[in-house]
This record gives sequence, structure tokens and C-alpha cells, in this order.
Amino acid sequence: MNNRQGCFVLLTLLCLLSVSVVSAQSPSIRVNPVWRPASQLTSIDVNGDGDGVTDPGDDIRYVVADIYATVNVEFWAVGFTCTVNKNALESYVKFGDPNGTEDDVPIFDKGGDWTSVAEQAVDTTNVDGKFNFAIAVLGEYNPPMGGNGVTQTLHIASLKYRVKEGLAAATTSPFTCITSFLNRDGRAVLAAVYVAPPPLSIIPGYTLRGKVTYQGTTTPLTAIQAIDVLCDNSDADPFFNNVVTTANVTTGLFSVSNLRTQGRYDCQFIGNIRAPGVLPDLHLMSMTDFNLTTAAMNLLPVVLRSGNVDHVTVGSTIAVNNPDLTMVTSNWNAPLSVVTAPYLLGDASGDRKINEADLAVVASNYQRVEPIPSHHLIYSLPRDQNAFQNSRLWLGTLNNQTVTPFVSGATRDFWPALSPDGSRIAFVRSVVTAGLEKFALFTAPITNGVVGAATRITPATAAYDAFAPTWSPDGSQLAFVCSFNQDWVEPSALPGHLCLIDAGGLNFRHAFNLNGGKPIFTKVQPPAWAGSTHILVAYPAEPGAPTPCDNSLCLLAVSNYFLTNLVAIPAGSDFPVVRDTILGRTLFYRFDNGAGSRNIRYAVISTTTALPNANYPNATPTQLHGDAMEGQPFPFGAVISTTVDYFTVSTGADPDIWLYASNPASGNAGGTIFLTRVFDSVVPFDPMWSAVFLSSYTVADGVGNPAFASGYNAALRNTAAFVP
Repeated sequence: MNNRQGCFVLLTLLCLLSVSVVSAQSPSIRVNPVWRPASQLTSIDVNGDGDGVTDPGDDIRYVVADIYATVNVEFWAVGFTCTVNKNALESYVKFGDPNGTEDDVPIFDKGGDWTSVAEQAVDTTNVDGKFNFAIAVLGEYNPPMGGNGVTQTLHIASLKYRVKEGLAAATTSPFTCITSFLNRDGRAVLAAVYVAPPPLSIIPGYTLRGKVTYQGTTTPLTAIQAIDVLCDNSDADPFFNNVVTTANVTTGLFSVSNLRTQGRYDCQFIGNIRAPGVLPDLHLMSMTDFNLTTAAMNLLPVVLRSGNVDHVTVGSTIAVNNPDLTMVTSNWNAPLSVVTAPYLLGDASGDRKINEADLAVVASNYQRVEPIPSHHLIYSLPRDQNAFQNSRLWLGTLNNQTVTPFVSGATRDFWPALSPDGSRIAFVRSVVTAGLEKFALFTAPITNGVVGAATRITPATAAYDAFAPTWSPDGSQLAFVCSFNQDWVEPSALPGHLCLIDAGGLNFRHAFNLNGGKPIFTKVQPPAWAGSTHILVAYPAEPGAPTPCDNSLCLLAVSNYFLTNLVAIPAGSDFPVVRDTILGRTLFYRFDNGAGSRNIRYAVISTTTALPNANYPNATPTQLHGDAMEGQPFPFGAVISTTVDYFTVSTGADPDIWLYASNPASGNAGGTIFLTRVFDSVVPFDPMWSAVFLSSYTVADGVGNPAFASGYNAALRNTAAFVP
């Protein structure tokens, strides 16, 4: 009997025992609060009335302090007095802001691990920054919280605060608590260790950072040749004037602070090599799009592609094509008396020599036309046919075959996931524990496009393997698939459970369905966050006792693991991906028609409840549960609708779709081709993608991990993060 079957027979008790860690340490209680998000903007009160009500033009902000306790003892009650900076944060009244949308929960809410309780709270936040609360298990026969000798992380409570209006500058707020954990007699069980979170950062506006450089330049640049960065936000005008800055001419770094407009940004990167301020330039313009929702957006490095040496001939002004090649070859080895200045007559590198270096640059960008999308792929792909599943994490742009190692080291790495603000990467790494291969969750910082030292955040003592991480939209925690007893190796439909952990490695939670009493079983596929408080869950009927999600799409509340059945989906459909795009919050999923065909379908869902606007298959208007991709012929005679094993959707503002496919014609059996379906536009009730999949590029030595529905290869498939 495997672990999952045991769960069906013995229900919650044995499941808990099978996944908990029997403590070898002394009895302990450790309190681990976390700010969500860790950085928030100041509130803006346009009319200055200070009433806490959202008037036109106001931007009222909130933060949550989630309080967890990691324990290996029993307790029946708690008492907390928590203190914040009263000059930065204030309390509010539930539904006290008739024009707001974030005051629909009380400032104090008990954690989801409590069941039947008595509770009391006293709020003096606005007086002295303090909030006092007590929670106790109610009744003689209800079980205690925690368990003696069994280490668990329990959600104690959430405290939500409003950021004060009128803060003139950046500030911080600590979160400190005096705690007590009590038995039935009201006596202390033992003293808790309190681990204070980093202070909440409150800042005046968003920050956009990045790095943009020129390809192929060999001579020092002047200040006027620095690259321009121009962005247009979601205002009504079409002008790129909401962000206007210039990258450092030496390093390529740029940074813009105090942005207040959330939502879509489109940015242009414009070179100034040939004639500053005059287009077209030697380097083709590049563009990206993204949604600004976090305190900072750290874009991955952009390289402007060179080779537009002939910008005069009709048809070649904004493209690298035959006239550019002709200019290089017709001026081959021209003397300095002819090439009187850098970048003339086919000199793409600026050294006043026209030779093989210039030909290489022009040829590498042949048939490119500006603006060039600068989106990136961080992908897990083996490139060694002689080492099975020898995956590394690589970085490349969407339309460039030049790829580089992104995460250093000789380890086998899988499942990359970029944090919403671009400052961290999470991934799965193969490690050896007690002589056995295990898969653990790691994170690493990213600074100016360079990945720093990786840190393991799932413990070495973990009884599970970790796969398929995804970040919450506020960047404070990760959801992932944890698989016990090596169930992921077996040909099982649902070899894993849904688990969560904070970004710093604290507060591991094994999600249990409170209205079913079982772990939330899942395939090895990235959990789909719908906002920072809910996850969409989709899987087929589980053998044994029915669950609320059999052949359905369900909404999981992260705070208490309660599952709500939203809508039925066709049996076998899976792989939900949620993106906040120009369409609004949109669900993409892999549709199984039961006859061997798997398409990618999509449905626009509500931004507040994640509820699909219509049920399958009777969906109106037509874009709901419509095909984002149908059976389209593509190179090498395959048919997309029958070969979709893995796909993802850009985290930018436009929902471009990316997938990979085996490409035997790449010159290497098992080679891999990357395919993109570019989002074109929105017409009434009918979003439009490109008519066919566009071949992004081929990695000739890319060895495609075998594509199977389950088992070893399904857990370690080729995957990618598709990001701005």
C-alpha cells in the first residue's frame, strides 16, 4: 500500500503521521511572523481629508502580518500583544471604506488551523501601535493544537493594517510580539522563541531597474551614445513618456523610482550609436511589456542587436537584410582613409575595420526587424546526450539562439521560477541525502541579471521531494509539489501533494483539505496562484473517497485550505496557468478531448473571486473556454494539438504562449525546438493570437527529456520561465 492509498483508508491521522517530522529535539515553540508583502507603497490621499475612505485619485494601501508557530508540543490557547510603527500603519473598520476593495476582512483573523475556538481582541494600534489578542480551543472534547514530539507549522493569526496617508518619505515598521502558549489550566506550556521578520518597508513609489547594452561594440562610447529607455504606462495616450531615462553609458544600468501607476508598461530601448536622437540606429530597437504590481521590477538584461549598417535603402531602414550584407562585403577591408569614423560603411563593431567580425554580427541578426521583443526564457534543458536528465538552467532571449548558463554549478537543476519582481529565482535541484537522490527547493538572488549563491529552503531532513515551484504574486511565499515515498517515480496520475513555504525557508505547510480531511493531491505541475491568497486546483477524479475537485476546477484559500468547487472541466484536463494580462485575470489550461488531442484553452476569470465567467462547454461570449491554440501544422510534420506536453504563458502584459517540441531535424536526434504563439490584439469578445506557432529558435544539442504523462520523466520534464 503506498502513502496515498493509506491516506484513503486511514484518512487524516495516518496522513499527518506519514508527513510530519518526529522531533529529535527538546520541546520547542518558535513564532515566525511574515509581512505580506515585504514592501508596500505609501497611501495617497488626493483631497487630503485623511478619512481613510478611497476618493477619486486616492491610492490606499494595506499590509498583512501572518503569524505562524512551529511547534512540537501541545497547547490549547495563545495570547499575543503585537506592536507596529503607529506613525506608519493604522487600523481600520471592516467595510468602513465604501469605495475600497481591500477592507472586506477584519484587522484580526484567527489562523486556518484553529477549529472551534473562543477569541478576544483589543486594538490600540492608533494609540500605541499595539494589538492584543487571545485564542483558545473551545470545549472539553476538542483536540489541542500541535502534538507532542511531532513538528508542525501552524497558522496562528493574521493582522491586517492600512498604510497611513500623507507619509512624506520612505519609512519602516517592525513587527514585535510578546507571546504566551498555554495549557487547559491556563499555565504556560513553555516560552516561545520569537523570530522577528525584517521590518516592513514603506516607500513612496515603485522602482523600475534594468540593464541594457549594445551588441558588438569595441570602442569606448560617449555620453550621448547611451541607450534611451522610454516607457508608456496604462494611461490613455500612446506616447512613451511615463518613464524617460538613459542607461549608464559604461555599465548599461538604469533605475527609475517613485512610479505610482500600477498595471501595464510597454518599454522601448533605443540606441544612439549612429546619430543620437535620430532613428533608425545601427542597433535595432528592442521592446518589452510587463505588469508593474510589486514594489520594484527588476528586468533581466537586454542586448540591442546590431547589424543595421544600411539604414537608407528602402526595405532596410529598420531591418538587417541583404543590403546590410552587401554593404559589409562591398567595403571589405576598406582602408582607414575610406572608413573615416567608427560605424561607417559596414563597420558594425566601431573599430573602423570591415572584416569577419562585422560579417558575423550582421549575419547573426539577418532578417531581424525592429522592434525586437526582448522577452527572456529561463529554461531547464539537458544539453548532454551522454548524461541522462543532465539538466541545467539556461538564459536566452525569445528570438536568439545564443544561450548562456544562468545558474552556475555542475548540479542537475529543474523547474525555474522567477519572482514577480525579478529579484530572485526559485528552482529544484538534485541533491544526495543519505546516499539517495532527493530533489530540494532552492532560491538565489539576481542582481543586474547575475544569479548569486543559491540557498536550500526545504530542509535536508524533509521527508519529501520538491517539484514545480511557483511564487505568490506578492513574492512572499512559494507553492510547490511535494511528493512522499518517491511516489513521483511511479506511473501514478497524482503523485504529489500541494505544499507551501515562505520565501526565506520558514513556515513549511502541507495543505490539507479542511472540507475533505485529505492532502490536496496533484500532478507534478506548477500550482496556479490566483492572487496572493488563492490557488486554482484542477485534477481528475481521485480513486477512493470523492473530493470537491473531482473533474473540476477548484479554488483553494491559502489561509485555511478550504476548497470551493468553481466549475467542471473536461475529464483529463490539467496544467492550469493563471496570468494577469491585457485580457484581465486569465486561466489557461491543457484541454483533453478524450481522443488523444490536447489543446491549450483559456477562460477569462474574475479578478476578485477567480470564478470563471461561464461553464464549459456552454460558454458565452466566445472567448470563454475557447482554444488559444488549435491543431496547427508546424515544421517537421507534427501537429501541435496532439503534442502539447508542456506549455507556459508569458508573465508580461501580453499573454504570449510558449512550448517546446522534439525536433529531430535540428541535426541531432532529440533536439528541441521552441515555439511561440504571439498575442496580437483584442477584438470584441475575441482575443487574437498569431495564426501559427513561430519558431523561436532551435537548440541543436538540446536533449528533450522524454515526454510522458507520469512517472520519472513527467516530474523532470523540460520547463521554462517565460518573462519580460
